[in-house]
Amino acid sequence: MNRGVDDEGFEYCVESTIGGFGPVEKTYHLSRRRRWIRQRTMVAESNAIKEKDQEALKASEGWEYAPLFNMKFHGKESKWIW
Repeated sequence: MNRGVDDEGFEYCVESTIGGFGPVEKTYHLSRRRRWIRQRTMVAESNAIKEKDQEALKASEGWEYAPLFNMKFHGKESKWIW
């Protein structure tokens, strides 16, 4: 994922649909794109707390909702066997 870019973080290319981006700007280059670097850290505790809160809310509420108004909640109806 670490590709060559210039000092400002840009890559240059003749045509963006063709590809072939490079780190050096030439006079015939017509497009450029900026490469961003994101620093991410995983916070495991907050995800576990959110899941526990959602499970507690589902258990206390007792309602199930469909993702859209025109859809049923269960895509496959179960047959009751008594």
